[in-house]
Formats: sequence, structure tokens, C-alpha cells
Amino acid sequence: MSDAARTGVAPGAPARTDARLEPAFAALADPDVRVLSLDIFDTLLWRKVPEPVAAFELMAQRLRATGALAPDVGDEAFVALRRGAEAAARAAARARGEGSGEVTLALIHAKLPAVVFSARPSAAALAELECAVERDLLVPDLDVVALVAAAREQGKTVVAVSDTYFTEAQLRLFIARGPLADAGLDRIFPSNRHGAGKGSGLFSVVLEELGVPAGAVLHVGDNRDADIVPAQRLGLRTVYFERRSRPLERIFERERALRPALLDPRQGDHGLSSLRGKVLGRVEGAAQPEGLRPFWDFGAAALGPALTGFGEWVHEQAARAGVSKVFCLMREGELLARLVNGARPLDGGVEAEPIWLSRQVCARASIREGTRDELQALFERRKMPNLEEFAGSLGLALSDLPGLADHAGQRLDDHGLGDAVIDAVVFDPELRTRVVATSQALRRRVLRYLESVRPPGEDELVLVDLGWGATIQATTQRILDEAGASCRTSGLYLLTRDQAAERAFAGLRTRGFLAEYGVPEGPVELLMRSPEILEQVCMPDHGSQVDMTEDLKPVLADVGDVSMQSVERAAVQEGILAFEREWMRYRHGRRGRAVRGLAARRELRIRRRRADDLRPRRPGPALCPPAPARRHPDDRDLLALRARGAP
Repeated sequence: MSDAARTGVAPGAPARTDARLEPAFAALADPDVRVLSLDIFDTLLWRKVPEPVAAFELMAQRLRATGALAPDVGDEAFVALRRGAEAAARAAARARGEGSGEVTLALIHAKLPAVVFSARPSAAALAELECAVERDLLVPDLDVVALVAAAREQGKTVVAVSDTYFTEAQLRLFIARGPLADAGLDRIFPSNRHGAGKGSGLFSVVLEELGVPAGAVLHVGDNRDADIVPAQRLGLRTVYFERRSRPLERIFERERALRPALLDPRQGDHGLSSLRGKVLGRVEGAAQPEGLRPFWDFGAAALGPALTGFGEWVHEQAARAGVSKVFCLMREGELLARLVNGARPLDGGVEAEPIWLSRQVCARASIREGTRDELQALFERRKMPNLEEFAGSLGLALSDLPGLADHAGQRLDDHGLGDAVIDAVVFDPELRTRVVATSQALRRRVLRYLESVRPPGEDELVLVDLGWGATIQATTQRILDEAGASCRTSGLYLLTRDQAAERAFAGLRTRGFLAEYGVPEGPVELLMRSPEILEQVCMPDHGSQVDMTEDLKPVLADVGDVSMQSVERAAVQEGILAFEREWMRYRHGRRGRAVRGLAARRELRIRRRRADDLRPRRPGPALCPPAPARRHPDDRDLLALRARGAP
């Protein structure tokens, strides 16, 4: 469902997807409200960095690139000195009796010590550089833009009020871009111009200069102390626009402690931190029942970024391969196809669709001689079948295994039963012949199926999966090769382990997004410690494929009663897709891309570092059960994300 359909917004109208702003839209409907007042930073505009001070790091990088920064001054040292210069400038202003110590960039940069520079630029040049950094990082909040548009339609005055060292002219340059260029603002009230901050008289200045009573003004801002408390004290109506929930803020705090962010010189963290906060405010999340909200949040803020990046990356790789379609292996393929199609670039991209090739079916179709190794490959699954199920998959009845028939309901990993079954088949020529014949018939069906889905004229079949060892792809390629088919497979995986390297040496073409061939070891070790969590949340409700009919339809295993897990899983998946929608909304903005693609950044890595603040929990069996205690407390945490460096 589109955002417009979900939120009731007409096509072409500014989207309304942020539940946190619904009180503001409701307040605007009151005719007594005549003025919409907005905080600028982290309300009207957000930055593509984890924290505002990270902009100073990027400033240091640009100074270094021009040779202006002293060679022994690192990024962190420059940040400390830049913050210290601001504190010194404010202290000097207060000493001169200038009210609350409001200052401009020129005054701040004049306080930077000479040792910072090898060739000191002028204060004006430094101010222009800092403004250029901010322009690259600032993104209009599309939901606040919609609020501005609603105010305009109702004939309201729209103003901005900001505690800032930027001048009004500099602020207008930040704002007069993208979707805000059309909306505009009637007035801007920067604290440095009026010599007072929001908490020390700036709102009184706003009321006086606009000539309106306090009750006629609605102010929206992200800081309770600066935006809400002083405005309410004067009688203004207020809406608190919380940028980050406390659980998400705790994650960011721990991420900073564990590993500082490495930022792109112009794109920062590409908006990843801010959009993780944005997605948790979406109307879909607010509509979740209380018991499911943690699951939705987990999908949106923990899994969504990595899987969205994976979807974009699949398009890039498929474009290089020159194919028109990619095929997502079931069962996870149902969700992965939605993700890949949702990440389609504006210039077209490829189409993704699920494909029915399970490990079990491919292993059975590969049986040519009925050897022990061929039969043993059927045991490579998470949950072993019972004897009756296994016999049926080979085309045998329990009566064909008279010495074992009493164990019909026993699973093959119990007390060596699997070895006994293999022995019964391998050492009985008649049974072995029947198994080989059944497998030959299945192999023919698989070949017909592959030919039916392969786009005409294309000799490459691109398979998409979460990954690990590329077993299904390897088996499929072997089936194609032995049949003399000209089709080659390529595999695009979220992550591949070292087993995939063995496949590569055998000629199999595989790529991994987060990790390839078992490296880098961090993401591999963390994901492979409990891959079932990610696999389970990406699966549909039905069981795995155990066979294929003559009309090429999948035969599915019974999964039993999973009603509660089904609801929880659906919430996680909807959260994942919600992040992708939020990301693509900014990536495909009508005035150009506000954020760059996640897929272009090979440094995106999954980390299980302290994301348990968003982790769903409930008593008893759960989709994402509590992790067992481990030696290091940080290893208990589920999937969080960090962007590292530039492409």
C-alpha cells in the first residue's frame, strides 16, 4: 500500500506519515491559531550526522584538504577547539553585558587559536566553509514541510524561531532549497540577532513583532527545555516533536562509546541516524497494538537499514549483470522480493520475484546414484523430518523399511536413526534404484521450472537470498550443468561464509553485501552466532518446500500452530518495509535525492551492539527469544547499525 493510500493524502500533496505531528495538524484547524512557529534545526531541518557537533569533524576534513589545518590537529581536537571557541565567544559577549551571550559565526571563529591553522583563513572564509558544510548536511523534514503547506492553505503566517549562531541570511540559504523553496517563511527569528534565546525572551520578541496574542501561536520544536517550557510559560500552544525515543537514544549513546562514526566528508552518515528516528514516528508504528510495537520497532530501526541497503545493492549488481529479473529464494524470498522491488531506482531497475528452490528439493533432485553422500545432503536442514516424512520425500513407504517402521514419528536426528535409514537405502539395490528414479523425475521438473522462469534471451539466472554458504545455488548450477543447459547462475547474498569461497574456486559466481567469503569477520561472527533470528523474521507463515508437482507447483511442509509467531513476524516485517519506505521517500525526493543510497556504501555493517533496547520481549517462547548469557555483556545485543566512512 502506498503512503498516500495509507494516510489519506491525495497524490501530489505533501505526504503525512509522521504520527508525532498529528497534534500540530489538528491544532492548525483551529481558526484561533493564526501563526505556525517552527524550530529550525532538528525540526524543520535535520542533519545527515549522528550529532550536530559531527559537522565540525567534516569542517576539519575540508580544512585539512585545503592545507589550512595544522598537520598535527586531528578531527577530534578540532571539534574540541571549535566548541571551546563558541564557549569563549559567548563568555566574552556576556562580559560585555550583551544579554544571554548570543553570538555569530564570525565571533566564534575569531576565538579559534592560531595553532589550529597552518594558514589561517579569514573569519568570513571560515564562516562560509561552516555554512557550506551545513548546506550539504541539512535535509528538510518532509512531514514538517507538509505542516507548512497545510498552514499556508489555511492562510496562516509561518515563522521560524531558532537558538543559533547563524544569521538570518545564512538560515534562509539553508531553508530555500528542496521542497521548502516553494513554501518559504514569512519571518525568521534567530537568537543572535535579537540578543535573546528561546528561554530568555525570544518568544516575547516573536509575539511583539507579529502583534498577535500568545494563544494565536502554535510552536513546534524538538527540545522540551528550549521549545516547549518557555513557550508554554508565555501561553503559546506547543507540540513536542521528539526526534529520538529514549530507547533509540540509548542505542546511539552505546554506539558512540563502542566505535565513533566515520563520516563521509559531504554526506555524513547519509541520514541513517536521523531516519532511524524518523521511521519510529511513522503512523504505521503508532497504529501497532502495544504488544506488537516492540517487534515493529525492531524491524524498523534495527533490521530495516541493512535490508534496505541490501535491496538497493541488488539493483546495482543486477544492472551490471545486464539482467531484467532477479529471483529471490523461498521462503525468505517473499520478503526479499518486496524489499528489492521497493528499492527500485527511478530509472527502472530490475524486477524481483520469488523462486521455489529449497535446499531439500535441490538436494533430492541432485541424487544420481543414491550414494551415502547424496542422501546425507538431505539432512542439512534446521529441523529434521520424521521417518515417515523422509521416506515419502524419497518416494518410499514405511513398508519399504520394515525394520524401521516402528519409528515412523521419530525424527532422523534421534539416536542414529538417520544413519540407519541411509544404510537401509544404500544397501538395498531395489530401494536405491527407486530413490534414484524418483530423484530423476524431480530433476526434470526442476529443469522445466527453471526454464519457465528464466527471461527469454537471458543466459544468467540471478538468485537472491540471505545467504551463508550458497548451497542452493551450487546445487542448482550442478543440475543445470549436468543437463547441458547454457544457463549460468549468479548469487547475490546479504552475507556469505567461508564455504562460499570454496564455491567460488569451483566456478560459482557469488557476491555478499555485508560480508563475502567470511570476511570481514565481525559481521559474520555476530550474525552466524544465531542466524535463525534473522531467518525466522524474514520467513512467511507457510512451511518449507519439500517437493514440486508435475505442474511445477511447490509442495510445502506443515509448520503446525505458529499463530503468535506469525503475528510477531508480520510486525517485524512491516517495520522493515516501513524503514525502506521512509528511506526511499527521501532518496527519491522531488527536488533530487536528499540522501544517497545505502547500497553505495560498502561500509554498512550489522552489529549486535546494545540494540536490545528495541528488542521485542515477552514471557515464554517468542520469535526473538532472549539471548543466553555470554562472557561479554555487549555480545548479548541484537542488530544495530553503524555507517563507516565514504564509498
